[in-house]
Amino acid sequence: LIDGGFQVLSIEEDTFAYLRDSDRDQIIVVAHRGLAPRSASPLPVAHGSIPDGTEFVDVINGARASVVNGHLPLPELPAGVMVWQSI
Repeated sequence: LIDGGFQVLSIEEDTFAYLRDSDRDQIIVVAHRGLAPRSASPLPVAHGSIPDGTEFVDVINGARASVVNGHLPLPELPAGVMVWQSI
């Protein structure tokens, strides 16, 4: 993703999520730095022009999720990062 867009999707206490996109790819990065894990909860993505039904795979562990009602459901996240790529 040398070329393309960048958009902040969410800023929470100890958690930051952003979208990198191009004509071919959409990558969502979710970073969490808290001592306690970030609870499983949906990430709003509609304002990033990601339509319902778009499927993503976590490139680190292979988990899959689809956008529903403008949100990407995310599992619990301990301190670290998740990288989701559209498929």
